[in-house]
Amino acid sequence: MSSSITVEENVNGRLLYDSASLKTEPKNQHQPMHLQYPNQQISRFERNYEPMDLTIKHIRGAIPKRLFARNTDKSMIYRVRELVMMASIFYGATWIDTSLPSPELKASVWVIYWLVQGTVGVGLWVLCHECGHGAFSDYKILNTMVGWILHSALLITYHAWQQSHSKHHKNTGMVTKLVTNVTLTRSQAGLPPLWPKVLPMISHFWPTPPLFDPVQKMTFFYSNCGIALMVSILAYNSHQFSCWTVIKFYGVPYLIVNGWMICYDYVQHTDPNVPYYRGAIWNFQRGAIATVDR
Repeated sequence: MSSSITVEENVNGRLLYDSASLKTEPKNQHQPMHLQYPNQQISRFERNYEPMDLTIKHIRGAIPKRLFARNTDKSMIYRVRELVMMASIFYGATWIDTSLPSPELKASVWVIYWLVQGTVGVGLWVLCHECGHGAFSDYKILNTMVGWILHSALLITYHAWQQSHSKHHKNTGMVTKLVTNVTLTRSQAGLPPLWPKVLPMISHFWPTPPLFDPVQKMTFFYSNCGIALMVSILAYNSHQFSCWTVIKFYGVPYLIVNGWMICYDYVQHTDPNVPYYRGAIWNFQRGAIATVDR
């Protein structure tokens, strides 16, 4: 395998490698790399990059066996713990406007509440994630019920997210089959180097190909029912207590939860030293390790 690699920068600043590029020698062996490819900053790491040759057996063998064992009791304890923590923080916030003397102090404590409640709420999101992967419990019906309830409470369509997330893991790092963290090469997007492009949104409320299969209509219906139920609860409380009350207690922490999730996803999948692949050079194992554990 040649250590001289031609690559093309994608819209996120990461580099694409394919089987053709790994066999292509530079245009001029005696010309510096930055002159051969003037629009790209080719680091030594990128010039000498060779994709790892790992098997599923290698990866599984590096993971302790105890981590493959599901523990329903422990999972339920984590669920109860998160709910108790969030309920306690919520209850404490009910005293902010009635017990604190000055508007400045009230505002400061509300900000603290938003940050703390939103951060704790990420724990519920993670439990939903484990339900979607079937890792919460050995019982599929329990995974589905817990995931559906908690994801609906976070205004996330559980079944649709579960299906798109599964495809994300099956195609991680494969630039032509990505369903999340989608990227285009800059030449494909008609963009200058290091200029972002907003890609089209995908609906998780209707099974639209190619991401979803139309036969999944009923699971989408169940997910949408969960969202409708949660929206109804929020609307009822807005009518009973005021929209501002719902925004303070639920809306802002909800934004904090999603802000954390965007941050986690970004830092895990985005780094100049984590490649995308295309063509025969990609396989599941290479895609699976094309992340950064920070």
